[in-house]
Amino acid sequence: MKKYLLCLYTLVALSAAVITSTARAAEEESKLKINGRLWSQLSYDATTYGDSGKTPPNTSVNKMGFDIYRAYFIANYKFDDLWSAYLLTDASRTAASATTANQIIFIKDMFIQNNDVLGADIRMRFGYFHILYSEVLDSMMGTRWLATDLNDTAAGGFTIAGAGATGVTTVGLTPAHVGGVELYKESLGKILKYAVAVHNGVESVNLAGNRDSGLSYMATVDIMPFANGDSDLTKLGLVLSYDYLAPARIQASASATPTNVANVTEGASLIEAALHYQSKYFDGAFEFATQTESFIPNISSNQGVVPSVSADASSGWGVIGNIKLMEEKFGLYAKYNTGTTQFQNNKLGFSYILDAGPTWTFSKGKIMTGLIYEVKGPSQNTINSATATSNSGLLTTTSTYLWKWAANF
Repeated sequence: MKKYLLCLYTLVALSAAVITSTARAAEEESKLKINGRLWSQLSYDATTYGDSGKTPPNTSVNKMGFDIYRAYFIANYKFDDLWSAYLLTDASRTAASATTANQIIFIKDMFIQNNDVLGADIRMRFGYFHILYSEVLDSMMGTRWLATDLNDTAAGGFTIAGAGATGVTTVGLTPAHVGGVELYKESLGKILKYAVAVHNGVESVNLAGNRDSGLSYMATVDIMPFANGDSDLTKLGLVLSYDYLAPARIQASASATPTNVANVTEGASLIEAALHYQSKYFDGAFEFATQTESFIPNISSNQGVVPSVSADASSGWGVIGNIKLMEEKFGLYAKYNTGTTQFQNNKLGFSYILDAGPTWTFSKGKIMTGLIYEVKGPSQNTINSATATSNSGLLTTTSTYLWKWAANF
């Protein structure tokens, strides 16, 4: 009898251990959430180039290609009701040269979060994170898989002179992701959201930012005056952001302009605003952004050359809209951005980007596809950054047909 009781006790103990272990594993699993996103496209370049000595020269460029251009892996771990950690890795295609492209994997977001700093209902993020301005628009529109908005124009085609004798680099009007610390709070119900952040001042895939150029100070507010009501205007709002890069001494290249300047003091200010609206049948936004950078050569390093102040600038506006039909299973999407650039006090031409086409969703919105026609307008009179002189030629307007697919899982 004792033998049977001992076996029974052993079986009960083992069952309790298994149940406890399973419960702990389930608890840990509930704390960790894993998600992913995949963006791919089939593209046909329908651009026709002329033969009048423009850049690029006469060529038959029409071509078709398949591209997996974005893959996200997202991990969100909740330690308790206050503390959590968030990691988003991004596999993105980047052009390595005129004829090749590479896939790179980098960290897009990585931060520690506290949901209630000092018991004041203030959220703190420390690390590398999505700024509030971008969060508001991206979460509302849900169309980032189709095309970039004005805030995320790093790949959008607004050009300004880059490093090197012939290079032209695209620049974003404001960074969508920054490294630093952010404090966020909501007030008056859902009417007011605001955040302040101290960050590295530039978006960077290596997480270092531009430490040589000092810190930036950002303030953002999102106002939705009818958010606490029940009218069709509950999701009408205005988001405003101001970003100030404090002047800091940075190293310049040997070929920098003005000639023989070993280093300069750089400062910048960035302003952006968006009027946004969301409803059952339509989402839309109107954006405006402007950026100014100043470069003041330091006299002690100027080797006898009288220093002068130069400025780079970008400004632009954009509209984006998405009509939703058939219980949001079918949509009509359109976006238009336009901007101008200035390099060392020289006014450049303009660029524009147009994307438009129908979209469909499947599996309760987890699978999305769209047929998009994209036109990118010319960037005129580009400036050679090494000599501050005009490069010859006019970049041709490009047109592309895109069949896009996206999955959220």
